[in-house]
Amino acid sequence: IRSQIIRTASAMAFDFSMRTPDYEIAARRLRLGLAVQNVGSELQYRQASEPLPLTIRSGAAFALAERWTLAADAIMTRDNSPVAALGTEVVIGEWQGVGLKGRAGINSRTWRDVGGLSGFNMGLGFSFQPGSFDYALQPLGALGMTHLLGVSVHFGASQRKAAGQGTRWTSRDWESPGYRSPEGKGLPAD
Repeated sequence: IRSQIIRTASAMAFDFSMRTPDYEIAARRLRLGLAVQNVGSELQYRQASEPLPLTIRSGAAFALAERWTLAADAIMTRDNSPVAALGTEVVIGEWQGVGLKGRAGINSRTWRDVGGLSGFNMGLGFSFQPGSFDYALQPLGALGMTHLLGVSVHFGASQRKAAGQGTRWTSRDWESPGYRSPEGKGLPAD
């Protein structure tokens, strides 16, 4: 990690994560995840040092129905208040290998910091082999509307399918549940 304001500082950091296999609860799937991010040395400036923003994330994704997933995250960062995020994704349809998903969510970080409807967001996702394209709309109070775009490429998907493991349905590394999906974003990375 490198930081430059007036002077330059650098540090070494690692992220660790784990994800559970699917648990069956009342014929529905539950998956849990945990990540610890920015574990490492301090940013060392000439006469001062600053700790990295150590972050602990925990998340869960629960398949409410075959095409409907609910996801929740708790995010704790050093020197910041805890953040909670809740989101849902519905598979609208699939046509010739392209899936369309609708998403909505709420995030306590932006709600608390900006006010108004800023914690709410909604979006769409298109999944295809070998990746996905995501779009979200997030109001940011007086700052106006934010349009978020994401493109993901999934490596090894054909090997997972050939091994009978299917594709991922949980999320990883999201802080706005409507911004990214429980199909590749939200719970810690695998």
